[in-house]
Amino acid sequence: MFTLFPRLPPELRAQIWKHALPSSDPARIYIYRPDCWELEDMIQYDFHPEKATQEVTTPLLHVNREARQETLSWSERHWFDITYHHNTKTFSFQREMDEDEILYVHVGDIEGFTDPETLFRDDLGWEYYTLFHISHIALPEMYFRHGWKHGIPLPFTFLSSSITIYVIRGEQPDDTGLWDLVPNGCGTVVWSPAENEFEIRGGQGGADEDILLQIIEGTTDNEGRLRWQFQNRWGDVIVELVPAVAVRIW
Repeated sequence: MFTLFPRLPPELRAQIWKHALPSSDPARIYIYRPDCWELEDMIQYDFHPEKATQEVTTPLLHVNREARQETLSWSERHWFDITYHHNTKTFSFQREMDEDEILYVHVGDIEGFTDPETLFRDDLGWEYYTLFHISHIALPEMYFRHGWKHGIPLPFTFLSSSITIYVIRGEQPDDTGLWDLVPNGCGTVVWSPAENEFEIRGGQGGADEDILLQIIEGTTDNEGRLRWQFQNRWGDVIVELVPAVAVRIW
């Protein structure tokens, strides 16, 4: 314990509190955590941020008045809403995802992420379904080489808006540090409602284009069924698949 801290000048103490707060550098990639999602009684697919909160020795709000003021100012600058959860007697810091932030799903979590039971209720049949609102998502390349050929994942057939799906090649993001994505420049695959098929746009061809061809080939298996899903579920929604690499920035 630093017993001389209270004797430091107020300005210096304030600077120390500020440096003790989380980095102001925003992450672009957030890891999907299955336990953070569950169906509520109101039949809403809600995210529970208190389950995703990282454990810390001293919660941000369980500090003295001087440090608390710095914490509150920090949360306001970063557009966080502070919520108290009576059931767990804990606080959580919440904010809406920015449009350019990306949800990454590990290959081991994809099956649960695309589970039809999360989209439909047996007792309601087709009168109920869950729309997919996330506009940027990242998935491992392995999934597109294998799982994509077995059919279009159900979440991607119930889109409420356009979506960009990043195909991560090579090293995959993990829970340590901050990550960003860099497109590899080989072009993109875009769903064309007019042609009712995927098409390659941009890029210079070559070895990197094989993953784009793999994605397109996956849509031709069981042609009638897959084309029916794209045509009737996606409509004029733009779906773009972008090969990229993950880069650790911190």
